Amino acid sequence: MNQSVNRAPLSREVRLRLSLSLSLLVMSAGWLTPGCMSGPEDDAPELATSEVNALGNNIRFFGYYQADQLHELEVVAGHSTTLIMEGEINDERFSQMRQRGVKVFLSLASVFFAWDAACPCNVFQDADADTRWASVRDVILRNRDVIEAFIPIDEPEFSRFPGTDDAQPMRRRDGLERIATLVRRDIPGAKMAVNFWGDTVRQFARDAFEFQRRYPPSYDYVGTESYEASFDESLYRSLLSLTASVKTPAPEVYLVPKAFLNVGNDRFPQPDGESGIVTRHLDRAMAFANGEPRVVGLFAFLYRTIGEAGGQLTGVNEHPAIQGWMRRNGEAIRNGSSGGGGGSSGGSTTTGRVRLWRLWNEVVRDHFYTTSEVEANQAVANHGYRMEAELIYIHAQPGDGRVPLYRYFGNQGSDHFYTTRGGGAPLVAGDYRLEGIAGHVYPTAGSDRVRLYRYWSPSGTDHFYTTRHGGASTIPATDYRLEDEEIWVFESSGGSGTSSGTTGTTSPSSPTSSWRMVSGRLKNVSVGADGAVWGVNASDQIYQRVGEAWRNIPGGLKQITVGSAAHVWGVNANDHVYRRDQDRWTRIPGSLKHVSVGADGAVWGVNASNQIFRRVGDSWQNIPGSLKQISVGSAGHVWGVNSANQIYQRVGASWARIPGSLKHVSVGADGAVWGVNASDQIFRRVGSDWEHVGGALKQIDVGGANLVWGVNAGDLIYRRVL
Repeated sequence: MNQSVNRAPLSREVRLRLSLSLSLLVMSAGWLTPGCMSGPEDDAPELATSEVNALGNNIRFFGYYQADQLHELEVVAGHSTTLIMEGEINDERFSQMRQRGVKVFLSLASVFFAWDAACPCNVFQDADADTRWASVRDVILRNRDVIEAFIPIDEPEFSRFPGTDDAQPMRRRDGLERIATLVRRDIPGAKMAVNFWGDTVRQFARDAFEFQRRYPPSYDYVGTESYEASFDESLYRSLLSLTASVKTPAPEVYLVPKAFLNVGNDRFPQPDGESGIVTRHLDRAMAFANGEPRVVGLFAFLYRTIGEAGGQLTGVNEHPAIQGWMRRNGEAIRNGSSGGGGGSSGGSTTTGRVRLWRLWNEVVRDHFYTTSEVEANQAVANHGYRMEAELIYIHAQPGDGRVPLYRYFGNQGSDHFYTTRGGGAPLVAGDYRLEGIAGHVYPTAGSDRVRLYRYWSPSGTDHFYTTRHGGASTIPATDYRLEDEEIWVFESSGGSGTSSGTTGTTSPSSPTSSWRMVSGRLKNVSVGADGAVWGVNASDQIYQRVGEAWRNIPGGLKQITVGSAAHVWGVNANDHVYRRDQDRWTRIPGSLKHVSVGADGAVWGVNASNQIFRRVGDSWQNIPGSLKQISVGSAGHVWGVNSANQIYQRVGASWARIPGSLKHVSVGADGAVWGVNASDQIFRRVGSDWEHVGGALKQIDVGGANLVWGVNAGDLIYRRVL
């Protein structure tokens, strides 16, 4: 391997008309004072390494998600936790974000504005604003968990048109508050954002000052963008100065470094300190407030375009220098707080510990360690690595007694190397270069800690880290030999933890698997132990999966269950029970609101009163207890949940209460158990714990450990892919 895992090409070639952007989003508690146009002094103090690292542990990426492309998300390779979503508003786009653990700032411009050639500009459609809002409100409410803030108008342009009192910009500004009023009326607790467009600092200042004068208390986020190809250091520094002048209490700041490359003069971002967090000229007043970091996001606009004069502005994925810069920042972001965004990709538990995934590449003979599930996924999918089973947990954040675990990569030996020594300074030996901080560990023993031994193989040029082998000087049958460094970690996440009512560790699911969307829409899906899949849609129409398509089956059911291709049952809107016999439905005496059949033909169900029944021969046997939903993998695997979302497992002739809270549970023929809670979070049973799995589903069904299907709040269908 001639490059590290996180130096792979990141996305397809996409050419867009927009050049790279620079943006600052400011959480506003007051805004700008007029006349502040100068940048920091040339001799502004640079940030110390410790300060840079503090910023790195506090930031997240921002980017754009337009109508038909996920290029921003692809380019930042999963480091992004917040995207501005423009264009069509539908369940599928929100689902893509939810699966990736990404929050969005939702732009409503496509809903309320239409192009007016006479202007020429986009004009607020005030005559039918209520109707337009109603057309998307339900979709937004269904996906509220994905939305962090709403952008009524992308660019109010207070000073864009001639004349201060020009009618057109007034209509546009009035639209801003009209839209915000509709959102606040129907979305309790909604946060609002607005961003300005400006070629110059002066233009930005006029817009921002006018906005503050009119709407000072109304918005949670304010930002500015510039698409100038000639955007230079002085303009960038002036924008920093404007942001630094914000009144107290100091806001949080979303920064866009000067992240563009002009091939003509080879300009690209210069890293600051050892992590490359912002720029050389970001001073302490800008970066910190009362000793706490203010910078909580890097807004990386990554558009690509071909210049008219043959010059070229290129995005991050087209230039290795910018790729490296992004990844250096990404390393800090992955191992820090999401800043209120879409959650840590490292899968932080309630103890603050994250799993350090270990991967192995046989071809290049390299062990690779990361707390990022996304990065581990990429290593498996694109770089020939495979997961190894050892459980190692470290801390995502700094803390008392903890030290950074620095991550290096050596090109010559294709070797990843991790150490607590040297403060992240360049290594004297070899060609190792710093890639960031993998997390935080302890240099000494302590309660619940285990030693992470470091071994080195000269023949394989590979460093290997493990809690096993008892610190033996060599690993038997290999040339791995112990090296002298004490690193102390954990073998567990550190307690049961909680996640919206479901107890258990909240480690991410295995990076070797993911969710894949399946065409169609169903409100209920079921998969058998042999892979047979059936489902019903919102109109109670029945569908059977045949190859890669859905075949409509005559009849009407509100819920369906599949134990295997030979065992398919269901109930209709009247709670009538049906069994599939060959190519027809047979009515079964009795009334159930929910039925489940196992791979061996075992059938259980619950009625409208939550009474439990088991099929014995040709009759129903009432079973003591009360459940609202039940699942049967086989006669020996029966689980259910009651009206309080408490979980139960059938053990012998009685019910055993299982810790946790789920609204829906499913068990496979092999005993694999998955479920979803009241917040549509997904969990699977691992030993005696619940493990949190990325994604969001309202209903899930398990045929076996490798056969898991589900549907989300928008009736979109997903299957688990290994």
